Amino acid sequence: MSSILDWLIDLEAIDSSIESADDIKRLDLSSCDLETLHEDFGSLTQLYSLNLSDNQLTDLPSSMSAFHNLGFIDLRNNALERIPEVLYNINLKSINLSYNQIKRIENLPFTIRVLNVSNNEISNIGAEIGSLLELRTLNASFNHINTIDSGIMHLSNLEILNLEGNYLKEIPYCTQNPNLIQLNLAENMLSTLPDLSTSQLERLDISTNQIEALYLTGMEDLEELILDDNPLEELQIEEDFAPYLNLFSAEGCDLEIFPNLGGRKYVTSLSLSGNRICEIPESIGEYTALETFDIDDNEIPLLPKNIDKLTSLQKLYIKGNPLEAGEEVKILALDLEYSDLVDLQNVEIAEAEEKDIKVMNKLLEQLFSLEKDFEYDEEKQTIAFEMLMQNSDAKIIVAKFQGLVVGLATMQQVISTASGGISGVIEDVVVQKTYRKLGIGSRMIDYLSEIAKEKGYKRLQLVADKNNAKALHFYMKKGWQNTNLQVMHYVF
Repeated sequence: MSSILDWLIDLEAIDSSIESADDIKRLDLSSCDLETLHEDFGSLTQLYSLNLSDNQLTDLPSSMSAFHNLGFIDLRNNALERIPEVLYNINLKSINLSYNQIKRIENLPFTIRVLNVSNNEISNIGAEIGSLLELRTLNASFNHINTIDSGIMHLSNLEILNLEGNYLKEIPYCTQNPNLIQLNLAENMLSTLPDLSTSQLERLDISTNQIEALYLTGMEDLEELILDDNPLEELQIEEDFAPYLNLFSAEGCDLEIFPNLGGRKYVTSLSLSGNRICEIPESIGEYTALETFDIDDNEIPLLPKNIDKLTSLQKLYIKGNPLEAGEEVKILALDLEYSDLVDLQNVEIAEAEEKDIKVMNKLLEQLFSLEKDFEYDEEKQTIAFEMLMQNSDAKIIVAKFQGLVVGLATMQQVISTASGGISGVIEDVVVQKTYRKLGIGSRMIDYLSEIAKEKGYKRLQLVADKNNAKALHFYMKKGWQNTNLQVMHYVF
């Protein structure tokens, strides 16, 4: 018995304080370059979980049939050409056999619930699959599967089926299985779909197939539909289709007409990039829950008038369209979290120039509207900016997008007795409302921090209105810390 423990200690898989094999419940032997297992491996009868991934195993010892408690085994990325026979005699719940050279699904226990045989060399799923009545999840993606036996219909408990990256020309028989909620058939050779109107599917991915026409109706439970990279020439969507649809994606489908989803109120993600759509209908305003809208690389010159009704919209992807002059203004007015129209690679951080003062004043006006201690006065602010520009120990930086000033920050040098040296005070950090949430403020703070390091500053400090929760949260995320000091001022 001590030999198996010594072997495991040498592999640094267990602590040297373990005195009995019965004390080992979980064992990780991944990436140990194992070609075989120890001759006494079967003595580890109390194992509940076993990880043998990333080795060179070609089989498993028959002594493992004594592993009556083993529920989970990970055998991915080994040199298995067949499923080890011993697994049939173990009451396993989950088996990961991905990234091997397995050619057939066999020798599996009836108790199995989760099976991953992805990235193997399986060409067909035979009748044996029908005996795995407890199976909930089957991942057979990226094999060479071209046929699936009708026995799969017996898997009444199957919930998730992933057959991506195979050679299927027909949808498998199990689409009407009562508990099937996720089906992934991406990257196959499908040209048609059967009637799925009464299926219980919640997620369906049929991207990268050869489907030219689709008629969508029913599917009351469907929440996510992915049609990307199909040569769709005809897409007909009935009013009763997927009333609770959350995600719809039809990227790269060569569509000319915007899909008629009827303004479904639950849609939060709509992706239609890489088509030939010329017009976004006014009905887009009915998508009140829409958060992400991707319409990149189409042929859209004008945005709908009511795009401002998309009050939940956070991310808009619209590059690669022939937008007419002035349409960008509509987008910037939406106050989005992100738009690829505003490419941060085109945002320049630089020292302010005298010609920027007028726009900088406008930014300060926005900032002072949030800070109760100050009132905006253009004359005073102009004088202050001019003084800062003449002070070699001060810095005013601006963020510019396409030459337009959209952000501002200042830093002044002071002598800190607490730090025993020079420190910097950062103030007036503000980004134009339309360009917020794009990381510009963060870039300006980082820019000033680098200057402070180069000058040998001992520390940085900044002031922010205690009621400006967004700003305070932003600084905390950047690593700034609150102090016990109370900032006070005296006005002459």
